[in-house]
Amino acid sequence: MSAPFMSLYRCCQRSALLVVSRRSLSSVSPSSSVSPSSSVSPPSSVTPPSSVSPLSSVSPSSSVSPPSSVSPLSSVSPLSSVSPPSSVSPPPLHTRFLLYLTQRFYDVEMLQNWNFLQRWKKVQKRNTYYGYAQANYGSDIAAAYYILSLKGGFRFVGQSDWFIADQRGKFNWAFLDHKNTPLEEVNMNYTGINYRGLDNLEVQKSLRTLSLRGCPEVDDWFLARLHVFEDSLEELDISHCPRITTGGLAALRNLKGLKRLDVSSLPGISSPGVVIILLEEMLPKCDVTANGYDHTLREELKEEHM
Repeated sequence: MSAPFMSLYRCCQRSALLVVSRRSLSSVSPSSSVSPSSSVSPPSSVTPPSSVSPLSSVSPSSSVSPPSSVSPLSSVSPLSSVSPPSSVSPPPLHTRFLLYLTQRFYDVEMLQNWNFLQRWKKVQKRNTYYGYAQANYGSDIAAAYYILSLKGGFRFVGQSDWFIADQRGKFNWAFLDHKNTPLEEVNMNYTGINYRGLDNLEVQKSLRTLSLRGCPEVDDWFLARLHVFEDSLEELDISHCPRITTGGLAALRNLKGLKRLDVSSLPGISSPGVVIILLEEMLPKCDVTANGYDHTLREELKEEHM
C-alpha cells in the first residue's frame, strides 16, 4: 500500500473512533441515566417508610416526644406529686411564733427584761409617796387613800366600819370625813404593796394589825422596815409571800410587842422547822402559826433525833 493511501486510511479510522467516543459520552450524561432522581435513585421498596421520616416519626412534637407519665410538667412537677400531702397541715400560728422566739434566745431575753422593767416601773409608780395628799389632807387621809388605791382595806381607830375597795378599784370617799384619825387595822392581802409603799404608812403609830397575805412584792427589805411599828404592831400575817426568805424573818426580832405571827406556806424558807423554833425563841410572847410544813417538820425532827 502506497503512502498516500495509508495516510487516508488512518484519517478515516480516527474519525470513526471520534464518533464512537462522542456517542458513549452522550449515553452516560448526568442529566439522564446518572441523575439521582431517576435511574440512580434507590428503588421504591428500599425507600425509608413514612414512620421513619424525619418530618414525622423523628419529629420531637409527635411520636418521639416523651410520654405523658414522664413529662416534667405533670408527674415530676413540684406542684403535683412532689408537693406535701394534704394530711400534713402546717403548725398553728402560736406554735410557729414560739419556735421563732426559741431560735432567738437573746431576743426573748431582751423581751423578758423589758417586760420586767415595765412591771417594776408600774409597781414603783403605784407605791409612790402621796406627798400631795399628805400636805393637803394629813398623813392619815394620805395613808387611807394609798391603801384604797391598791385595792386594800382599813379601819380607823375607834370605828367599826371598814373601808375596802372592790375588784374594780372603786371605794367610798366617806373616809375623807375622818381627818386626823389614825389607822388601827390594815388589810393589804394580795396587793402590790412593796417596801417603798411603807413610806405612806410609817407615821401610823397606832397600827395594831397588818395583814400581807399573798403579796408578791413583800420581801426581806419590807420586813426589815417593819421596825417602825415595833411599839404598836400586835398581829402580822405574811403567809404565802413568795419572796420572803429566812434572812428576812430574822428582822422580826425587833417587833417585841407582836402577839400573833402567821408564816404559813413560805416557799422561800429552807428548813422551816428550825426557822419556826428560832422565831419562837426570838418572840416568846408571840403565837407563831406555820401551816403547810407538817411533812417537812416531821422529817427534820427525825433527822435531829437521829
